[in-house]
Amino acid sequence: MKLKLLLLLLFYAGIHSNAQQTTIVLSYNPNQPGFNKDAFHFVLNKKLYALCTGKIPSHKPVNIQAIKSGEMSSTIVTYALKDTSLAIFEDLFGHEVILIPGDTMKVTIGKLEKPKDILLPWYYSLSYSGKNKYIYSILDSMALATTDVKSDMINPKGKTADEFIRLAETRFHNRQNYLNEYCIRHNIPLHIKEMVYNEVYAAYVRDLVFLQSTLKSDDTSADITSILNPKIDYNRLKSEGFSKAVTSAHVLYQYLLVMTSPFKSADFYNQNRFTTTYNLIKRDFKDEMRDDLLSRHLKTYISYGDHRMISPEIMTRFNSDCKNPKFISYIDSLLKTKQVKESLNFIDVMNSQVTNVKGKSQPLKDIITKKPTLIDCWASWCRPCIDEFPFSKELEKSYGNKIKFIYLSFDKDTKAWCSKAKELNLQSTYHMPDNFESNFAAFFKLKTIPRYILIDANGILLKADAPRPSDPRLKEIFDSL
Repeated sequence: MKLKLLLLLLFYAGIHSNAQQTTIVLSYNPNQPGFNKDAFHFVLNKKLYALCTGKIPSHKPVNIQAIKSGEMSSTIVTYALKDTSLAIFEDLFGHEVILIPGDTMKVTIGKLEKPKDILLPWYYSLSYSGKNKYIYSILDSMALATTDVKSDMINPKGKTADEFIRLAETRFHNRQNYLNEYCIRHNIPLHIKEMVYNEVYAAYVRDLVFLQSTLKSDDTSADITSILNPKIDYNRLKSEGFSKAVTSAHVLYQYLLVMTSPFKSADFYNQNRFTTTYNLIKRDFKDEMRDDLLSRHLKTYISYGDHRMISPEIMTRFNSDCKNPKFISYIDSLLKTKQVKESLNFIDVMNSQVTNVKGKSQPLKDIITKKPTLIDCWASWCRPCIDEFPFSKELEKSYGNKIKFIYLSFDKDTKAWCSKAKELNLQSTYHMPDNFESNFAAFFKLKTIPRYILIDANGILLKADAPRPSDPRLKEIFDSL
């Protein structure tokens, strides 16, 4: 027992031998809504987007302590940190901060007073103090001045490609100017300025690539790849500094998909794009970034392209090129699951287990009655889904005696589903376990919601993608039944 304890201590000491204790003191009013009265702290994420496995990497706290002083409570959280790092307080899309080894960051959490002209990506207002307060607050300050760097995107609707590019470049230059002035005013070290600049540059690349991805995938679409590439510093994207940006892998992969081939073909996920992008990743990136990008690449083609393109030869190559065993295991499992689900038929789907609000499970086919049924696929967090419910209720009033309405939730959080269903007074509501990873979602290629599926009185699929309740065409289909 003593030997085991000694080995554990040595192991822990080895992990943290080069690390310094970094402390964050979060002070707040415990009577404010949303706070735990004993101890409140944010999860500190390392990235905005998840790894290919769907998990967002986070900084793990070494210790959490709660204290109280008068009306205010504080939570003291310590981390073992080796390098100056970026992190995101998990608060909606989050406050992005810079963590400094050996430092103590003091944060007071307050109610957010929303500005009129800027949509902020967080729920709470944070005010920073401590010897490096201007470093902690630099990205929050930039968000207030220019919109949030990591998450705000330009809406391309109603804009020509030239107009969109001018907007992206103007915003990029405004952020550059803001950063330069801020760093001079507050004497920010050059290495911190460079970290923030990489965040600004990642946002610029994301904006440009987003324009390309919104173009229609047909032969008449404008090819702006030749315009994008000269504007983007690919050497910066390959640099170690850029890899530390909180959106780096996501932005990089989106760019690599479009940098060599335009969106002119409807067959976007083709063999040529797969091979070209794979070879680029293998040639230009290494270590963690290479493994992340290669895994994202295979996951994208398995999930959105033709998984049969991922041959045993490609898997053998990937297993050799990728050095992260977790990624290899995940991609292997994803491909095998996809192959199994590809053989699903409608009968299999109707045998899928769904759960009612009392937690009882039963096959989907058992809740389909001897009359046509409309399955409304929704989730509590889906605003377009919620917006359709008034139209659904009107249809249910008119056709409820002839057509059954089933509200099938794809929430991950069953409590959120039950709470929203009760609020909306949804009578016939069920939950789909495994939501978008379910056989149901695989069969219907369900990747976005709302989605409406119509089944006839004999249990035969009529419409795999019926019009929305707000669309008069759905009423016409009902009348035809």
